[in-house]
Amino acid sequence: LKHKKTRELGSRTLGGIVTFHNHILLELFNRIISFQPEQIGGNPFPPDIKISQFLVSDSSYYFSAEGNQNLQFNHEDNDIHIEYAGIHYSAPKGNVYRYQLEPVDEQWIEAGTERNARYTDLKPGEYTFRVLAGSSNDVWTEKAREIPFRISPPWWQTWWAYILFAMSFIGGILGISQYRSHTILKENKMLESKVLERTHSLQKRSQELNESLENLQLAQQQLIQSEKLASLGELTAGIAHEIQNPLNFVNNFSEIGQELLEEIVEDIQNENQEEALHIANELYTNISKILHHGKRADSIVKSMLLHSRSTSSQMVPTDINKLMDEYWRLAYHGLRSRDKTFNAEIETTYDRKIENTLIDPAEFGRVVLNLISNAFYAVHERLQKNEPGFKPLLQIITKDLEDKISVIVKDNGPGIPEEIRDKIFQPFFSTKPTGEGTGLGLSLAFDTITKVYQGEILVESEKGVGTAFQIILPKIV
Repeated sequence: LKHKKTRELGSRTLGGIVTFHNHILLELFNRIISFQPEQIGGNPFPPDIKISQFLVSDSSYYFSAEGNQNLQFNHEDNDIHIEYAGIHYSAPKGNVYRYQLEPVDEQWIEAGTERNARYTDLKPGEYTFRVLAGSSNDVWTEKAREIPFRISPPWWQTWWAYILFAMSFIGGILGISQYRSHTILKENKMLESKVLERTHSLQKRSQELNESLENLQLAQQQLIQSEKLASLGELTAGIAHEIQNPLNFVNNFSEIGQELLEEIVEDIQNENQEEALHIANELYTNISKILHHGKRADSIVKSMLLHSRSTSSQMVPTDINKLMDEYWRLAYHGLRSRDKTFNAEIETTYDRKIENTLIDPAEFGRVVLNLISNAFYAVHERLQKNEPGFKPLLQIITKDLEDKISVIVKDNGPGIPEEIRDKIFQPFFSTKPTGEGTGLGLSLAFDTITKVYQGEILVESEKGVGTAFQIILPKIV
């Protein structure tokens, strides 16, 4: 034995013996009870959870929530304070709790030994408060204690209020519509009387107004085409110069041919066959020259018609160098037709390695014509300032960049100020005086190169030195 103890229990004496094997032997009611302390387990029963108090908006009103399953509160009573307790007689101070308010809390709130929960400023809606309790032995209630309740919305958020609002709104609209209809009807009657008085004069002017409307609609549809027509105007003087030479040849050789025919008739009448044959050979030569220069004039006219068309033709293989050479000449002669005193030095550097490229000659021609015309305009503008030693210079450079083609139009004009350099490709922006430009040329050129040909158009400029525009096109052969 380790030790022995005795204790009185009422009128009886309770004795206990602890053995070396930690067995406890008790004599109780003439019986011997044997057990080991280690075999005694904890209390297997969870606490019995109770809702002890349900306070609303911290007012003096509260009640027990037991049995209350249809709790409903005003929207102003949205501060809820709930007190709960776990009834357990084995170390009740060690009880722990967790709670959740749906749909506010996404997860359970571990409250520890705290026995209350508080929620403020709850919005109108349906709620369910749940609480679980666990004993000091970590035995939890299987089913949570639930308290469902509802916070009613204010009257202006109820369904019947929405219906009232909708009816009021519809009624207001109908009222305004009716008032407006009445007003319009009254105004229409007044207008009808005025219309009857002016019918005669309006009938005379109706045709003019219809024509004006048609012209306005046509102008709106052809706003972009106006720039193409403007570029056609730039071509007119140059083409007139180009076509004048073959027409002069045609006229001169026609007059000579007429004289030769008269001589042939005279020689035939005089039976001078050898001389008539000689003159006939000369006449054949003259007719050949007339045909050659006639075809030259026809080619120029066809180029003009091709440039003036409004729709794009099919892409065709085109010699870029030849096209650039043709259009700088047309632009140059066009400017000289307006100012006979103007002269400029033109330097061309063509890369002969460039093969024919698929482009629309007329469409691409309008782009380069615009750039070249602007370059001539810039050097002409600087020439008017009578700067000592200034000589107008235009440079046209083409380069083969392996998979791309570069076309550069460079002048030694006054240059483009830096503050407006980013605006020159914007529609309707122009540095020319009013009436001398549409402001669409560079904008259309930019759209054509970047959108139609998927290329680039770049600008470099220095004040007092000049400006260079560079077109970079993908090579398509």
